[in-house]
Amino acid sequence: MSRITAGLNLERRISRIEAYIEIQNLMSNYAYLHSANRHQETAELYALDTDDVWSEMIWAVTAGKKAS
Repeated sequence: MSRITAGLNLERRISRIEAYIEIQNLMSNYAYLHSANRHQETAELYALDTDDVWSEMIWAVTAGKKAS
């Protein structure tokens, strides 16, 4: 157990572990799509339902759900 998680209860520690794994999976998906030259598909990985989310790629700048 790390110094950071020592004061957390079991439920909170499990929640942090699950979030960590989700982040790893997201980054793995992004790396795969990027190396497979499927850059346009990376937009699906972002929170497009949020209006203030935007992405800037070589070919375009997109913002929010309407841009997807």
